[in-house]
Amino acid sequence: MTELSEITDLLRQRGPWTAAYVDGPGAEPQVVEEKKQDAVRRGHEDSGAPEADAEAIASALRSGTGLPSPSARYLIAKDGQVVLDAPLEGARHGAEIAAHGPVPPLRPLLSHQGDDVEYLVVETGREGAQLRWERAGRSSGAALDIEGRTDALPKVQAGGWSHAKHQRTSEQIWKLNQREVAEAVDRTVREVRPAFIAIAGDVRARQLLIADLAEESRGIAVEVDAHTRAAGSDDGALESRIEEELDHIENRRRRNGQRARADRQRETRRPRHPRDHDRPAGGRGRHARARRAALGRRSHPGRARRRPLGR
Repeated sequence: MTELSEITDLLRQRGPWTAAYVDGPGAEPQVVEEKKQDAVRRGHEDSGAPEADAEAIASALRSGTGLPSPSARYLIAKDGQVVLDAPLEGARHGAEIAAHGPVPPLRPLLSHQGDDVEYLVVETGREGAQLRWERAGRSSGAALDIEGRTDALPKVQAGGWSHAKHQRTSEQIWKLNQREVAEAVDRTVREVRPAFIAIAGDVRARQLLIADLAEESRGIAVEVDAHTRAAGSDDGALESRIEEELDHIENRRRRNGQRARADRQRETRRPRHPRDHDRPAGGRGRHARARRAALGRRSHPGRARRRPLGR
């Protein structure tokens, strides 16, 4: 498996880069494989990739990887050369990618690493919420549904004094429901420490939930402006926001790795005093005291050690 640290030096170079994340070779007929490769080529053309980069990746895709099916493949090209060709075990995680830009998308590599980023997805509504624990876009377990009270929901336009009382009752129930959701989120954060929390759903429910979260949970919360619990809703905004956050995390990892490597290099280049080489640690103090004593005698040449009289 290709480690992300292996491309740290590569990404220090100035872009742009042309990237592809596709299925690895399979047992399908050759004509099907060629159609897939043509689709990647068209994707690169649509993204504005240089012809030389697109051809280099297309040529690489015509060769095998040696991994059993299913597998995936991640490639980066620059200046007409494939500079990274990483076969990845297991089926492709997420959508196929054919991109060109100043920074290559790193999430595909991240999703195939053994130390995947884990995060919590919360889709909340006024009547409750669903919590999902995910790992780089893949579900890590069953979802937890929190069902709150539903009496006095939704708000009605009855008018008059009874309408105002009903509104207050509904608001209190919403707050109680989101407080219960917040307790579940806080408990999850304390126990398993997610990298971040993606919160989507009804806008008022999101506001109430975030207000009730503990400081630790609120500090890693990412609000997604999408009502994913509504009938016929699209999860595209939620998935895009999660992918953006994962890219931020991976970029931070890469920068931290670069700084750590630079620190190690500075440490190895730091010159050592020649007198410190191969000198026993225990003898340094005695030698230093002897040198100071000798310097003290030389600095006072007229001073002689007196002998007691009568001897």
